[in-house]
Amino acid sequence: MTTQLWSGAAKKGTGGPVFLNLVHDVDILRFITGHEVVNVFASTSSSARTGDVEDTGGVVAVLDHGAVGTFFFTDAAPSPWSYEFTTRENKKYPGVPGSDLRDCYHFLGAQQSLGFPSLCTYHYGQKVQEPGWDAPLTVAESSVSPENPLVVQMQHFIRVCRGDELPLCSGRDALESLAVIAAILKAAETQQVVCPSNLLREAAEINKEDSGETLGTSLGLSQTHHTLTCANLGCAMSELSTESVQSQSLPSTED
Repeated sequence: MTTQLWSGAAKKGTGGPVFLNLVHDVDILRFITGHEVVNVFASTSSSARTGDVEDTGGVVAVLDHGAVGTFFFTDAAPSPWSYEFTTRENKKYPGVPGSDLRDCYHFLGAQQSLGFPSLCTYHYGQKVQEPGWDAPLTVAESSVSPENPLVVQMQHFIRVCRGDELPLCSGRDALESLAVIAAILKAAETQQVVCPSNLLREAAEINKEDSGETLGTSLGLSQTHHTLTCANLGCAMSELSTESVQSQSLPSTED
């Protein structure tokens, strides 16, 4: 299955780096910033593999507080700048030669900029009287104690199952990220700016007349992704948010 997806044999709507990889980057963008994507524009190409799904692309995403984010991606070029290669969290993936830390994400702020996962920050020092191109930057390095993310995820999952804590991500969270991905694919196809919330609204209207059978079609999702979307449907339609879920008390673990 994986080999076919990466070889370009996947059919439209069933694979490709937008569905399989970019969705995780969208998750991270929303989690780190705490803001939602309100508009996206995208261009994609399948010229490298000449398949039905994209192999290369670029995305511009506007967040609800005015920040603009960009993604560029390809699964048809050797590169050391993927999340797995730069974080070195998953031992499944071979390390890139060299000891220099590389970043897969760059956050540019008014006061300072941050590279991830190196956690290096760049800002103007206190001695700089007039910030600008002619002023030197100060670099600060930070570090964290690394943990195996797969182990940490499973530990959290077990605690959630036992009722010891609430899930870090709600069903609504997952649906919001899927809506952004659907908007990216639609923007790439139509070459127009697309609002993810409009897709959710259209899906909600369809759901009023249909129990969710056509929801996947309205979002432009494949059967596999349609199943996932419908699984989260109840959460979306009742307008549950992360805040409202967290406000509920934990279920009792007593018999």
